[in-house]
Amino acid sequence: PAEDILVAALRLAPTNTDILITLGQLYLQTEDFNRVQGVVGTLRRIGSDAAIQAANGIEAERLSGQSGIDSALSFLDDLATGAETNLATKIGLVRARLNIKDKTGALALARALKNENPDDETLDFVLASTQVANGDLDAAATLYRDLLATNPIRPRIWLELSRLELRQGDPDAAEATIDEGLDHLPKNPELLWAKASLAERDGNIDGAIDIYQALYEDNSNSIVVANNLASLLATYREDEESLNRAWSIARRFREANAPALMDTFGWILHRRDNSAEALPYLEAAAKGLPEDAIVQYHLGQAYISQNRPQDALEQFRKAVSVAGAADTRPQIEEARALVQSLQKSPTIEN
Repeated sequence: PAEDILVAALRLAPTNTDILITLGQLYLQTEDFNRVQGVVGTLRRIGSDAAIQAANGIEAERLSGQSGIDSALSFLDDLATGAETNLATKIGLVRARLNIKDKTGALALARALKNENPDDETLDFVLASTQVANGDLDAAATLYRDLLATNPIRPRIWLELSRLELRQGDPDAAEATIDEGLDHLPKNPELLWAKASLAERDGNIDGAIDIYQALYEDNSNSIVVANNLASLLATYREDEESLNRAWSIARRFREANAPALMDTFGWILHRRDNSAEALPYLEAAAKGLPEDAIVQYHLGQAYISQNRPQDALEQFRKAVSVAGAADTRPQIEEARALVQSLQKSPTIEN
């Protein structure tokens, strides 16, 4: 279970703020409020700005869940007016208000902080984030553009502006923003990753593979880059060289338990005619990623190879349902055709 893994990791690194935050969020999800308080206490004893901000945010979420939002808001108001509260803590309180769904309060606090600190550009980013949360996308975009005009060497802001443009329904503008960012930061891995993701979404698989290949050559230790490269090679290319390349990259995933990695490893096993060995990986991946149509398709193909047409039909139906009528990817089109042909088989129960 996730808790066991996190607790074991925490024993090795008892002051690791990231582990404590993840553990606190897990306890919030399970409403184990006593353990939440334990995490908050540990973060406060660590005492760094990051730890205190995290403690305040988790405590506000605990109060909201256990005693109601009024208790959480009262707690945050007391913190905001405390004599020892510094700017970093107040920025943390903006995030805490967003986490408890007090979007209006978060925006008001962000505006107040900016008015008090007009020369602090960090607060422009905080204010833009709260404007996005409140649906004022145009105002947020203006702030992001102002920040980039002052200093374009800010990959995070290029990424946020691109995401905002996607939310506005303008994928061309989002792609142009990433390209503009890459003009200033041509080797930035985050911007390259975003460009690859947009290429993949637009069906430019070869373009995405080229970018992931470059990222992999720069950092072959990145599991996420390795997985995306191997997955695209095995899913969209049929030649033996690409399959062998995918296998050489993904062999490290044999012991992985993340669904995306299990899908990649299992699909490559299937493509290499080891469908029986692939099945446990693909079944776990399909269970862990129920909204990924390609993952459902992969499992269906493995069932076909193992002469399990009834199970295959169910998987292809899932793939088609998840993908939706507008999806024209070749795997989904094949899944639709297989649903039709399998339904006609005399061995199938419809």
